[in-house]
Amino acid sequence: MVRDALRTLDNPLELASSPLATGDTPDERAASVRALLADATANAFGEAADERLLQQIVERGYLDASASHESAALELNVSRATYFRRLRIASQRVADYVLASRAAS
Repeated sequence: MVRDALRTLDNPLELASSPLATGDTPDERAASVRALLADATANAFGEAADERLLQQIVERGYLDASASHESAALELNVSRATYFRRLRIASQRVADYVLASRAAS
């Protein structure tokens, strides 16, 4: 659910139909998912260099609508294989954070 939302951040209609969405209008629902994922990305990682790299990979790969995965890998100085492996790990970390936050509330 969370990883699907990350992959569709550039599609407001899909975001609005996400089970993560709140709000009355499609725009409010899409914005609520974007805000939830941005908050999770900002808080799901620690201060260590590897943690910061994971955060940057999610930010560049999903939250920055103008970036492509290839350009993000180049900018972060990692191979494509490393980038996609870390993207999978980072996406799961964001998903775990969102699910834990929802369970706590």
